[in-house]
Amino acid sequence: MIDRAAAVLRQGQRFLVTCHLNPDGDAIGSMLAAVHLLRDAGREAIPFHSEPVPGPYRFLPGAEDVTGDLGLEGPFDALVVVDVGERDRIPAQLPKAAEEAEVLVELLHTSDNNTAEL
Repeated sequence: MIDRAAAVLRQGQRFLVTCHLNPDGDAIGSMLAAVHLLRDAGREAIPFHSEPVPGPYRFLPGAEDVTGDLGLEGPFDALVVVDVGERDRIPAQLPKAAEEAEVLVELLHTSDNNTAEL
């Protein structure tokens, strides 16, 4: 799975990046860091969340770029989800264009039984 994710990140050109519901500082920071890394590699990366960036984190570089626009045009090569430990923490409202994208999930947190699955 890691090889597939690496290939998509190397070959893809356009990415939608999000994080878990009710984002906290590490979720917003992780999302923005992923966006900056992809952009620095010459890719188009759009930070998306259905909830606004919470006030204490609006100072972070790139926070002003986070969009909740469900009408974003595709295609996306991948939906990159960071700082999430369970699928039900991925925002349910995503742009329709993201439905066609491959989903790359970085599992940072583990569930109560110390296991995490994709």
